[in-house]
Amino acid sequence: MSGTPFKGDLRFDVVETIKSLAPAGRRGTWTVNVTPDGQNAQVPVNAYTDEALRNLYVDWDRIPSEYKSQVFLPIMLRRTPQTSIEGKPGISDYLALLVEMKEGNIDISTIRNEMVVHENMVREAGWEGITKYVNGRLLSYSFHFVTWRWETLRRRNPSWWDGFFLSDAQEFERGQRLVKVLCMLKERGYRPMVFALYVFQQQFAAKVT
Repeated sequence: MSGTPFKGDLRFDVVETIKSLAPAGRRGTWTVNVTPDGQNAQVPVNAYTDEALRNLYVDWDRIPSEYKSQVFLPIMLRRTPQTSIEGKPGISDYLALLVEMKEGNIDISTIRNEMVVHENMVREAGWEGITKYVNGRLLSYSFHFVTWRWETLRRRNPSWWDGFFLSDAQEFERGQRLVKVLCMLKERGYRPMVFALYVFQQQFAAKVT
């Protein structure tokens, strides 16, 4: 981090870098969920006060790496599964923990009629270049993307999604699969998060959820 002290002594660098980030009063509001002896804390621990940092510096060799990791990781600019502190992973490899769900897969042979409808609407809209492919993808979630003029009205009409119901979301296979997967996860007690690239997809998913 630009402007922070650094001399190659890990203990010094960690403590002085933390102290340089904010005044003591502000740092006093920052907490971690582990105690200096490496145990899970029942209440948040003030780990960034001047006193706590002084104890960290003095007792560095006796303090478990779990506590040091919890103190240092929140202020690191970059963390990956390869990040390590004193030989231990800085964070879990969450990508390796992902489980593929086949329920979301779509067999192209089952949506040939849909594809004809999509292609006709794309042709009638007159889209070209990258716009053709992006809008064609968004159209595959709902024909309202075209009929309700998303491209021109979404920014001027805050009530664009009014009147859009679950039945509308399931008119095409993509929406049907999204609804199916979300319902399945909720029935299992999960709290799913939906990541989407385009605003239309984000708001579509929010409406479905």
